[in-house]
This record gives sequence, C-alpha cells and structure tokens, in this order.
Amino acid sequence: MNKKLYTVACILITASLSLLNITYAANAPVNATADTAAQAKTAKVSGVAAATAVAGGITAAVLSSRKSSSNNDTPTNSHLSWTNCPKDMKVPCQLTTVKVPLDYNNPAAGTVDLKVLRVLAADQQQKVGTLFINFGGPLAGQIENFADLYNSDPTFFQPLHKHFDLVTFNPRGSIPPLTCNSTLANKIQGEMLTLDLSKLQDVAKYFNLQKQQYAICVPHYSNLAYFGTQNTVRDLDLLRQLLGLQQINYFGDSIGTMIGGQYLMKYPTHVRAMILDGNFAPDYDNQLMSRDSAKSNEAILEYFFSECSKSARCAIRSNPKQIYLTVLNMAEQNPIPSKIDNQKLTAGMLRNIFASISTAPTTDFSELGYGKLNAWQYAAKGLYQIYHDYDATMLVALFDNMYEYDPKTQTVPADADPLGNAADCLAFNNQPNTSRALQLVSELNQQFPLIGGSAGTMFNLFCLGWPIPAQPLPKFQGNILMPPVLIVGNLHDPATPLVWSQEIANRIPNSSLVTWIGVGHTAIFNETGTCIKNYEINYLMTLKLPPKGTVCSDFTNPFDL
Repeated sequence: MNKKLYTVACILITASLSLLNITYAANAPVNATADTAAQAKTAKVSGVAAATAVAGGITAAVLSSRKSSSNNDTPTNSHLSWTNCPKDMKVPCQLTTVKVPLDYNNPAAGTVDLKVLRVLAADQQQKVGTLFINFGGPLAGQIENFADLYNSDPTFFQPLHKHFDLVTFNPRGSIPPLTCNSTLANKIQGEMLTLDLSKLQDVAKYFNLQKQQYAICVPHYSNLAYFGTQNTVRDLDLLRQLLGLQQINYFGDSIGTMIGGQYLMKYPTHVRAMILDGNFAPDYDNQLMSRDSAKSNEAILEYFFSECSKSARCAIRSNPKQIYLTVLNMAEQNPIPSKIDNQKLTAGMLRNIFASISTAPTTDFSELGYGKLNAWQYAAKGLYQIYHDYDATMLVALFDNMYEYDPKTQTVPADADPLGNAADCLAFNNQPNTSRALQLVSELNQQFPLIGGSAGTMFNLFCLGWPIPAQPLPKFQGNILMPPVLIVGNLHDPATPLVWSQEIANRIPNSSLVTWIGVGHTAIFNETGTCIKNYEINYLMTLKLPPKGTVCSDFTNPFDL
C-alpha cells in the first residue's frame, strides 16, 4: 500500500503506520559542509531562464549568477560521525545520531538522541545550500519517508539532489521508539475505528475508549512533555549549528509546516528559503480546525460524486450520491456482511474509508486483487458491490488494508505515532472540554451530515483524555525579517484545508501562495503533473517567488487514470 495515504489519514483518525527500523553500519567520520551567508543573496533570473531551469536542468545563467554570489562552501569541524546508509535504502545517503538537550531550560536533565540523514549535493562546486525536509506524519518516520519518496518521485528530488545537501531527521522520542505493546490498546483502537461518530452514543463510547487507550499507553512513553514542536524547533536550529550553516532552506509538509512556521518566527534570519505545503491553521485553534476539517471533507465527498459522474471508469457513474446515501443508510440500519472472517461494514467504517481515500485518491490498490484500481476507483466499485449484491467484501478489504486492521484479533496498532499525538495535543490552542466537545459534535453533524461531521469530530475529540498538559504554540505571525516564503495549498485537501494556507500567506509580508486545483492531502505528493514541483524547484534555486495568485491546474480526474 502507498504509505502516504495511510500517513495523512492519521490527521483524521488516531492510527498510523508502524515505525520501521534501520540497521546502521559501523561509524566512519565524514566531514560536513558549510553554507555561507552569501548564499542567501542568490541572484534572480528572468522568467524565461527560470522556466528553462525547471524544465531542463539549471541554466548556465543561473549557475553563473550563483557563482558570483561568493558561494565558497568549505568543510567545517562539526564533530559529527557519519556512516553510509544501508544498501537496501537505495539512497546515496549518510546517517548519524546527535544528542540534544532533553530540556533546553535545564541542561542537567540529560539528553535525547536524534537520528539524522543527509544526501550530499551531487555538484558540490555549484551547491546552493542545505535543504531540511519534514514530510509530516508519522513524525518518527522522517528517514523512512525520505527513502520511499526519494525513489518514487525523481522529478522533485533529482534536481534538488544536484544542488542541495538534503537533510532530514527522526525527531526526539524516536530513539528508542515509543511503544506500549498492549494487545488491549490495539483492540480498543480497532473498535474505535468501527464507531459511527455521527451518533452521540458512539461518540461517548469513542471518548471513553480513547481515555482507556491513553491510560494504557501513555505511561510507557517517557518524557512526552519534552517532545513537542517548540523543542523540535530548537533541535532543528542546533542541527543547523552542528552542520556549520548560517542559513537553512526548509521544506515542510503537513505537520512539518507547523515546525517550519514556528522556526521561521523564532529564527527568521536563519532561513534562506522556506516552502510550506498543506499548512496547519495559524492560530492552532482546535475547535476552528475541527469545523474547517468537517467543511472540507463534506465538500470533497461532493467533489467525488461530481468527478465520478463525469467518468466512464466510475462504477457508480449513473447516480453516485444516491448510491452512497443508500449504502450509508444500509450500514446505519445494520452492519453489512462481507466474506472476510465474518467482518461486517459499519457506517463508521464507511465514513472513515471515504475520509481517508481523499487524502491520496490516486493510490494504487491492485494488491487487493480486483484489478488495477486507484483509491477512488476502488471505493466506487466497492459501493457498487454493496448496492447490487449486498456484499461489503471490497470495502472491508480496503478498510483492513488502510488501517492495518487484523480481522482475526480485531486489532489496529494503537501506538504507532505517539509523537504525532504529543505534537498536536501539546500544541493546539482552544482545546474543548468534554461538554463543549459533545456540543460541537452535534453542531458538526447537523451541518455536515454525509461525512464532514464525523471527520471533524475526530479532530475535535482527538486530545480529550490526553494526560500531558498542553503547551499551546504561539499563534503564527509574520514579520519583516522573514525571507521570501512559498506557501502551497490544495483546493480539495481534507486534512489541511486551503483556507489555512491562505491565512498563513496573508500573515507573511514577503510570501506567495500557489494553489493546486486538485484533490489530496498536500499538493506536492498528489500532483499528477509537475506545475507545483517546477515552482518549488525554481524558487529554491533562485529565491524568485511565483506571482501572487498563481494557480496550478494540472489535475487529472482520478477516475480517468
């Protein structure tokens, strides 16, 4: 399965991918390289030269202008020991482990380890700088995500690899990984995902189960109070210093935008360039985010119906909305049987499936044995199977695959991304108490009855019962010291609605928003063309922002792929 689909679904649900383990070779020292302040003065090129740079490699004009910017990188004595990555990663990278203070305000509290990956620029003579990358959730899996995406998206990574050292790191709390290894907690997680959050009795049950799960697992997660975004921001700047850099370049995706935005506020002069794709709401207001998420998910389901009706490849093209409503009503009356281990499809499972498939609608699900179908095509065919045969086998198989549900034990991994939980629940402002949360549930389900109310409710309930006191992040505000910043938003993003990226762009004096007219959580990894990638690569090379109001419309109806 495509890991991106499952990962971004974590923002809508409380499950995510299990962490992967990397085996390291013996340490062998390798010198780091330094980026000088002069790199921030990279010359701009004309629109024609910029287009050429993106389409066919960086032009001689760009290279010449950058040389004249006194790019005199020299190795620094950073005291970091690097090892070559294992061959099975298939990335020409190096790894190291860095110790950082557990508590920056109390050095005597000890240290925690960060696992760091870098890929040195292929052309060190023409290197622009160092690009830090954070792909979002699961937070502990940045290195694993990098390896997957580096090999699957060469149009983005190859130009960057040529002219940037690429760096990512698994944040504090990854070594050793946080686990509670509880079969009971996993069983609770499995039950939670079957509940219908449009029904208040199921919401109450969900809340109680979540409290039980947190009570089981959180005591096994030591030092969670120190694993929030503000410390990760300080870790990022410490890595900058250890690598001998005066300025960094940064690409943040999803929750990586929260880290990037806070870093930009705290250290604006330490940033040469920053791209934020799929932004969190700038005030980190939990209740506002719940409402916006509900509205976005409802609109995207309507868009699913619209795109289905236009395509001969959609199995329910004749009347997609009515068929969905009929199947939903069936599931609300009685769970629908399947041929998989006596599993039945509940209304809650159906809503979860449709909330999640729109995070990455072009994900290939051929592995499930029903032909070459992407997420949207597969879900439509699953609805057809229920509507005509009263058989939920296809959608049950999809549910099991996406959420790693084991039908024999009725379990889902409960503790795959506790760092993500900590980052969100420590960061969010205006978290509702129990009575306000239940009131908001009713409001959301009345306004967005198809799917949005359920998705917004998950956002709303997510931190109820979380035992670590919140450390709300400062609301994001721009200032004149910030460099040019490229903001990217997606018109149909179920997890980080476009309005959040628009608001972030409005708060940064020297920024430009590029809007992708597509579907999925974040643009960069859902775009079927190269419009977004071209703007991002050109900006990183030249610091030239696209014109304000730029739109990329290289979207293909997922049903037609």
